[in-house]
Amino acid sequence: MTSTKVGLALLGLGRIGQVHLKIILSSERTNLLWVMEENTKIAEMVMKKHKMLGKIRVASSDQFDDILLDPSVQGIFICTPTDTHTILVRKALAARKAVFCEKPLSEELADIEACYNDAEKYAGMLFCAFNRHFDFGIRSMYEKARSGGLGKIYMVKTTFRDTPLWMGDPSLSQTFLSHDVDLLCWFAGALPDTVVVQATANIKEVAGKCDVDTVGILMRFPCGMLGILDFCKYSPYGYDVRLEVSGSEGMEITNAKPVSLVKTYTQSGQSTGQIYASFPDRFLQAYTSEQEHFLDVIQGKAELEVTRVFPERAAKVIDAVKESYKTGQVITLKK
Repeated sequence: MTSTKVGLALLGLGRIGQVHLKIILSSERTNLLWVMEENTKIAEMVMKKHKMLGKIRVASSDQFDDILLDPSVQGIFICTPTDTHTILVRKALAARKAVFCEKPLSEELADIEACYNDAEKYAGMLFCAFNRHFDFGIRSMYEKARSGGLGKIYMVKTTFRDTPLWMGDPSLSQTFLSHDVDLLCWFAGALPDTVVVQATANIKEVAGKCDVDTVGILMRFPCGMLGILDFCKYSPYGYDVRLEVSGSEGMEITNAKPVSLVKTYTQSGQSTGQIYASFPDRFLQAYTSEQEHFLDVIQGKAELEVTRVFPERAAKVIDAVKESYKTGQVITLKK
């Protein structure tokens, strides 16, 4: 165990990369040594914004080996596009670096399994960033549900309505669904027995891409719990993430998070302000807490909580979701 700063490299300076960059730079526990970004203009702009130009080494992807050969780098944050994750994760693990990878590790289950097989082969640490495990509200609901505080759990419902409209990946993909699928499996502590989906396209741009934008998924779990996933690719009123857990002894709900907790009461009724407009604002606390957990694991202060079962389970369910949509059938999952 050590209390010294953890040497880090950050790969990718897109939107999620910049979220992690800000948190890393604000921490007293980290020493950011490298960033890797193909777009040199973006890299320069971001480094200038944070007054780090010339203080942190900036590399392109063909210099990744230089990062891996740096003995001061203990951990690597991978925030690049999903289709690059597998090769970067596996190379970093082979170089004996602790790896923090944004979800999804891959859209393919076989790739996810290969990454974790390498983590076991090299006795390394691979953390798939399911940040909702570290959201204070969601985590307290999980702990209460799993401890029996709500009695026998009957149903867990997740709502995810995204904004702005992003066409980069299909709706029935891990990119959009893995957080919510993971939550349902996490609360049940298992894979579902069956999965069925209904989906449609209401948005012209989405329909033009032969995609769907409004999705309802129903899962039945071995414990008797039902899981419902309510997803829409675009919300006109903000980034809407909600969770409802109901059982024989009561119910708990976390609603879409408002920018301000102030409520206004007038003769015409009551109102609250707008909800957060994007995921970096809504889940800032969760992103910060998951980074702290990653650092704790590197320094031997904690055991890794998000192990291989979580991304592998989510991938299996989403493969079943795709099959259900394609066939129109209820899909039974193989254990």
